Amino acid sequence: MPAPLVTVPPVFELDIHAIEVYRTTLTSAEHAAVVLKALSTSCPELTASVDLDDCDRILCLRCRRPGPTCWDQALAVVRKLGIDIEVLPE
Repeated sequence: MPAPLVTVPPVFELDIHAIEVYRTTLTSAEHAAVVLKALSTSCPELTASVDLDDCDRILCLRCRRPGPTCWDQALAVVRKLGIDIEVLPE
């Protein structure tokens, strides 16, 4: 009697995302739109959103390839636009 075939499940790429939340000095929806456009162009692995109604003028970044390079690049883009940005304490 032949040995039973062993099947190996396919390897799936993990869908890992990391989220960082920042306090900014964004002052208007126009500034926010410029920042979001610059981030989408310079950092395609990021998804960004802004909450100007929050007292900290939140910028939330979600990265599909988490790591220091992802965050460092995003911070550099925002700072180059003249916006102060810092990690929001937990």
